[in-house]
Amino acid sequence: MVTNDRPIRISVVIPAFNEADSIGTQLNALASQISPGVDWGVIVADNGSQDKTVEVLRAHKETFPVPLRIVDASAVQGAAYAFNVGVTAARGESVAFCGADDRVDRGWIAAMVEPLTQTEVVGGPIRRLESPFRTGTDVLWNSVAPSRRTGQLMAVGSGNIAMHHDVYMAFGGFDHSHTRYGSDLDFGVRLQESGASVGFVEEMVYFFRPTTSSMTLLRKVLRSGQGEAVVWKRHEGLFRKENSRSWWLSIGPELIRAAASMRSRSDAAGVLRLGVSRLGQINGKWNLRRRSLPEQQLVDRVGDVHEL
Repeated sequence: MVTNDRPIRISVVIPAFNEADSIGTQLNALASQISPGVDWGVIVADNGSQDKTVEVLRAHKETFPVPLRIVDASAVQGAAYAFNVGVTAARGESVAFCGADDRVDRGWIAAMVEPLTQTEVVGGPIRRLESPFRTGTDVLWNSVAPSRRTGQLMAVGSGNIAMHHDVYMAFGGFDHSHTRYGSDLDFGVRLQESGASVGFVEEMVYFFRPTTSSMTLLRKVLRSGQGEAVVWKRHEGLFRKENSRSWWLSIGPELIRAAASMRSRSDAAGVLRLGVSRLGQINGKWNLRRRSLPEQQLVDRVGDVHEL
């Protein structure tokens, strides 16, 4: 077990829920980091796992090359709350986020160190994680990308993002009233509104494990649409089009155009995902007519953090 009394420069925060079978890949990737001269550590925020996740973490803790802490994030279900708990427990000047079932590149930590001295928030390319593992896979998206509203760089999602700890605390971090979906979009919007500087780091490579089941993917798309509707309502001033009558009127023509342009099975799958996404957004909007927006729950609502 490694302990370190020196100041931690970067705290890596990983939310985990029932990841006993997959988190070892990410921990091994972190243990293999090439980061000479950088003091860093890992915090895994366990979101109430019912499997052997905590036991797996404790086994890795004994031989992990940097401090590995396990904290209890079981009070509220969802990755947003787990991130907030992990950042509250963090001692690093900066915090970096990754998923329990993904994999970071060997130079991930080293790639973010210098950019974080110049920029408050950094991200990089997200590539497809394949088995057997290889590095030259397709780039699926970038974790920071230009906003469609302003053209300025903003955080896209929660994986492969690093930022100054004080910036996270100042703008509130994740809103964990989003217990399932919507928290990533809300996070990116509020972070951009905070005025924090954002930069892209090509060498900050991250490998994402795609959903392989078509039905599971469609359920995620549906629930993401529901979460997006909540974010649109909460930030009405930023999403005027999505909260207007014209949005409703645009759905039919949009789907017709998409269907008319289909040329392959991949195109058909894209049209299906678009339709399911719009269905989720419609359902989310309908639900908000029957109930009020949930109260925001930001990082300052976490309270004391306990280690496991």
